[in-house]
Amino acid sequence: MIKNLILNCHGSPGHLSLGQGIGQADIYVFRGIGSLVEKIWIRACCVAGRNDQNQRLGNDFCSGLARSARCYVVASTELQIEYTHRFLPYGQLDSFEGLVLTYGPNGNLSLSQRFPSTYRRVPGDNTSWYRNSD
Repeated sequence: MIKNLILNCHGSPGHLSLGQGIGQADIYVFRGIGSLVEKIWIRACCVAGRNDQNQRLGNDFCSGLARSARCYVVASTELQIEYTHRFLPYGQLDSFEGLVLTYGPNGNLSLSQRFPSTYRRVPGDNTSWYRNSD
């Protein structure tokens, strides 16, 4: 059994831009990998977040993935910044941005934690983001 599976790619609410894309209809491919993997870390933007119509696509996707895989799933609701010019020791990831949610093997939300955010949504506009330093 491996402790962690890290999916590091682009994303959007309820979608991983990995290969041809992984969405709600594709989570069956992860069925039962919890016997091999303890936790799936999704290091992609907004995967656990809401879409422009404020639908819970990200929550449904991450919860369904955790249930299908029967393991923990960790994902953020916000944009993620990758610090490419910084050295990270073996086995470590960049820290997450914003609200990070952990789903248990039965799909329940088991933990939420907020980290500092580099980006913020434009007030009144769910599609645009600005850098905190702007």
